[in-house]
Amino acid sequence: DDEDEDEEEAEAAAKEVEAKETPRSAAAAASDAAEAKPAKRARRTAGEEGEGGAAAAEAAEAQAAGAEAQAQAAGAEAAEASEDKAGAEKRYKAMKVAELRSECERLGLDAKGVKAVLVARLLAAV
Repeated sequence: DDEDEDEEEAEAAAKEVEAKETPRSAAAAASDAAEAKPAKRARRTAGEEGEGGAAAAEAAEAQAAGAEAQAQAAGAEAAEASEDKAGAEKRYKAMKVAELRSECERLGLDAKGVKAVLVARLLAAV
């Protein structure tokens, strides 16, 4: 069992190094971490408890799968927010200064400044 734990720790360390070297989304990294910890804990528990630990291992792996699904959903939401912000930026840049000032006033923001300042202010508020 100690060999299994050492092997799992080595795999986790390799994934950590890979994550540092390869640009990945935060959701992907969170998914990997969420999946690895409960499964590792369950395998250790299963080894200590024998047959009864197998059910605990299955439950922990199901929990890890749920955590992975949550991480994927969070990643999808982040991507959607990024697309929304890109669309807002494009929309604001296409507006005239007077329109930008009106939008700032509507949102309760300072409406003074040049176009670039107004766009930046509106994007920060989005």
